[in-house]
Amino acid sequence: QKHGLPEPEKKFGGFGYGVLGGMLGAAFVPWAWGAVPIQAAIPVIVIGSVGLLAFLTVVGAVRAVVGAARWLARVVTRRGPPEPSVKKPLSRRMKALVVLAGLSLGALVSAVPHVASQELQVRGAAIVAPAYGMRALGPAFRDAVRAQMEGNAEGRRILELLKDRGGVVRLPDMVMLNEADGVGAHYLSLLNHMAIPLERLKDKGWTFEEFQADPAKQQELAKEMAPTIAHELKHATQFRRAPWSPGVLLGEGIEFEWEAYISGHDFVHEALKADPKADVSSYELYDYEEFLGDFDKYLSDVEKNGIYKDDQRLGDPAYDAFFAARRAGWAKHAAEGYRLLAERNAHIPVIQKQYLEKAARAEAAAPASPAR
Repeated sequence: QKHGLPEPEKKFGGFGYGVLGGMLGAAFVPWAWGAVPIQAAIPVIVIGSVGLLAFLTVVGAVRAVVGAARWLARVVTRRGPPEPSVKKPLSRRMKALVVLAGLSLGALVSAVPHVASQELQVRGAAIVAPAYGMRALGPAFRDAVRAQMEGNAEGRRILELLKDRGGVVRLPDMVMLNEADGVGAHYLSLLNHMAIPLERLKDKGWTFEEFQADPAKQQELAKEMAPTIAHELKHATQFRRAPWSPGVLLGEGIEFEWEAYISGHDFVHEALKADPKADVSSYELYDYEEFLGDFDKYLSDVEKNGIYKDDQRLGDPAYDAFFAARRAGWAKHAAEGYRLLAERNAHIPVIQKQYLEKAARAEAAAPASPAR
């Protein structure tokens, strides 16, 4: 402007904006569709950015090599510099195509981490945390887990909450790894995976390879761990809630654990309702009965467990109302549970009598139904 020279044409940045928009869009679309928690978008963006940077680095290197080769060819052939050319401004159609190309590239680099999430987790863990020994579980185990959930009323309620907006059940990724002592399994929203301890296989004398190759073994473990898996899948449903819901973004509270333990308890309760002789482990029955005995003490013991020492109370009115409603109906629920245990132990009259007495005491403690 100072010297009256024509201004250079502004470079069209549609490709870069398209790439950014495509990356963010593809990263958050699965969450908006209800298929994953919102936290799952973070590693997708990170991995996608690394992949994009690697791609652009390769493209830049190729362009540099081609440019150097052209320059060298002109030096060798003693040709002068190329004639200056005036670039024509891009038409609207070309600009639209450039933006579309950017969107496509951005969507691609974000889509790959979503599609290959489980495999990328395993490969990444092998590099940054090899001590975990993370291994991916295949579709046979996922099918076995789903079958266990579908065969139980509480499991079906959980699956309903894991459906996306199209009505398709979206189970989290499933892996096995070396867990800390005392951890039966865990769900991690950032990676949207449910992890099962490799120790469960060692206890049975199985190698991971034997387990993966035998659907019967996978069905056996899914059945044994069904209440625990229900607990972890309940966590998956919690993080599918709206981001502004308490605990979803700013760290889960102890209420998340209380709700998940109630869900695992309800899974056992529904199994016994369907068949009092159901194949439930002695540990699960012991835990089930402990919860029947004292609702508040059980939740208090969970809160005092060192595993959850960092989980603070959310103080959410909706959660408070939920626990208050369960507490109000717990005596009636306990009476039903004790009657189921009495039926389960009908072949041992002394134990059956003990459970029936507990059922009677629970019924006596239940609030009377309002008169009509």
